[in-house]
Amino acid sequence: MRSGLFHDDGVISEDFLKIMIHREFYPPVSVVINTDARVKSLTTCLESLRYLRYPNFEVVVVAGPTRDGTHELCDSYGSVIRYAQCPIRNLSLSRNIGIANSAGEFIAFLDDDSVPEPEWLSDLIPMFIDGDVAVAGGFLHDHTGKGYQWMYGTLNRFGTPDQSWGRATPEFNFPGSFNYPHVMANSVFRRSAIAELGGFDEEYEYFLDESDLILRLVDAGFKVAQVSVGFVHHKYLASDIRDDGGVLTNWYSLVKNKVYFSILNAGEHAGLYQILLDIGAAIERYRHDARWAVEVKGLDPVYMKRFESDVNRALRDGLNRGLAGVRRIWRAEQLRGMGDILTFKPLLDASCQRCFVVLCREYDQKGADSAGADAYQFAASAATDGHQVHVLTAGQGHDRVDFEDGVWVHRLCIREFESPLGGAMRKELWNYSRSMFEEAIDIAARRRIDAVFARIGSGEEVAFEGRSEIPPVMHLHEGVRSLHSGY
Repeated sequence: MRSGLFHDDGVISEDFLKIMIHREFYPPVSVVINTDARVKSLTTCLESLRYLRYPNFEVVVVAGPTRDGTHELCDSYGSVIRYAQCPIRNLSLSRNIGIANSAGEFIAFLDDDSVPEPEWLSDLIPMFIDGDVAVAGGFLHDHTGKGYQWMYGTLNRFGTPDQSWGRATPEFNFPGSFNYPHVMANSVFRRSAIAELGGFDEEYEYFLDESDLILRLVDAGFKVAQVSVGFVHHKYLASDIRDDGGVLTNWYSLVKNKVYFSILNAGEHAGLYQILLDIGAAIERYRHDARWAVEVKGLDPVYMKRFESDVNRALRDGLNRGLAGVRRIWRAEQLRGMGDILTFKPLLDASCQRCFVVLCREYDQKGADSAGADAYQFAASAATDGHQVHVLTAGQGHDRVDFEDGVWVHRLCIREFESPLGGAMRKELWNYSRSMFEEAIDIAARRRIDAVFARIGSGEEVAFEGRSEIPPVMHLHEGVRSLHSGY
């Protein structure tokens, strides 16, 4: 089914734009969250879904075996969400269970330590107007909320990523391509395409799981749509393979799955010897990192013994299972879905949701003085009502963005700017205000800002004055009055 909605360079065609102007495209979507032993981050992830601007989705949580309060949290939602359980820690199995226990025409996957921006689904679902698109994904923020873990990139048939493209790579959307367009776990899949291929291969308990499925979709003649929106924030928490500092503690799945992936997917492009050379190079990189952890991070030398043990076991199992070539997938009829979706209602319809920016130096103090109290009260009240609220405040070390109690908190390092009026303005105030203004411009690039608020007499709005890019700054007490009157 060729629609002609995208040019060869991935740019949206005029036909696509005409369709989007004259037609609403809101097919049912199942948001599937696979989780285990992360009840705190899962709580935040679920809370963020109350702000999605997409009107037709359900939420499906698949909980792993760990009893940390996750199962009780899901029970507390009652019939608002679908809830299933996975008996073992196997992400691919958990995803297949989620697909089987959902009803959407499209399946959107979220990690339990991720938070989507409100426009996430609205940005990605229109890509599926092209009937050849089986998966679409956008940009993935890293744990800071400002940098990126993934933007545009490809993977090759050895499972090696390449993010040097700086653009979408639709030219690799053809069966047998050695490189192929890749998107991360903040992606959306067409259910019928997943079912046709039997879902996720459960040999991948973790790592290269979605990469394998995306490659199989490309080989089956489907397309991958890479877009520069669809933002999701990935906090990248500790797991059973890495500690709180991001240091790897378990290499078995990484090595075993790379071996398995390469043998199954690279055989038409490389001989076994070349595949083994690539695997050996990857193991050497892991070995170098392990030695660094012992020498620099001060980990116990037994760490290296465990590394070698994991690698030997992973090589043996990966080779045996890869050469056997037997995939652990489901039958198509098991992944067809459950009928009608169980619609999850956001706090506000998209037409009613407003985007507010609040300037507040003292926000972290949450009411320690009147300025912090006013800002915190307004932000919390607006978020509780379902509006999108961004608080801009000073930070240290590096810029970061976090979703806290329904509010997006931007903690920003103050940058140096040339002072206007020949330096007559206090430099510290100008630098602060201009740093906040630059962040507001970044927010406005993603969605329309409806209002900006600051404390009377604070001077925080000085860099915003006379600028047409965003609305004039209002005082916080005006914001509280507007909110109470139904803005």
